[in-house]
Amino acid sequence: MAVELQGGSKDGFAFTFETAGSAALTELTIDGSGLNGALDLSFGGDQEVLNVKNLVVKGSSTAAEQDFTELAAAVTGTAANGFAVTIEGGEGNDTFAASTAIDHFTGGKGENTFTFSAGNSAVQVSNGKVQAMDTITDFGADDTLEGVAGLNIVTATGTTPEGITLEELATTLDSGSVFDFKDDTYVLVNGDADLANVELVKLAGVDLEKLHVGDNGELAFA
Repeated sequence: MAVELQGGSKDGFAFTFETAGSAALTELTIDGSGLNGALDLSFGGDQEVLNVKNLVVKGSSTAAEQDFTELAAAVTGTAANGFAVTIEGGEGNDTFAASTAIDHFTGGKGENTFTFSAGNSAVQVSNGKVQAMDTITDFGADDTLEGVAGLNIVTATGTTPEGITLEELATTLDSGSVFDFKDDTYVLVNGDADLANVELVKLAGVDLEKLHVGDNGELAFA
């Protein structure tokens, strides 16, 4: 199912999606990119997206500030079971929070805040390999990542020692480690010797050497 929203007030547009938790509703896209103001999206109950394995939410593309954090509580599907959430912000300062599904966040322009916490950033594993993980597609110069305890930037590790895998790094480094692998940076929300218990966030295309941990424990560009 796809819902497209356009126009509305520059002061914002509130939209509540209600369904009976239909078993047939497994794909849902709510596209608010054409709105004149911020998208204020909510769900009518705690069963509204119970069976939605692929939820896509596109916020207004304007400079309005949008808060997507409450959507995380509406999602009960897990990464292990293949549930995925994709949220796109706009030109304003948007806020995001991880759910129990595999999250893909695109902040867009503005000063965006991404919050991840233990229990909400599990990886999807198959045949001993990480198949999917929470990802920020465009973590930028004005963005911050919050909520992860004990963040610590680790010296470049992607090629040392030669041939090391992402799975080996995720099961040997300490929780809170921020490390690079190939062309991306990763935040180890929860490190564990058992790959099934690992929680990981990927910052796509981000150079580890340009990041730092701030005074309040947030990760940002230096």
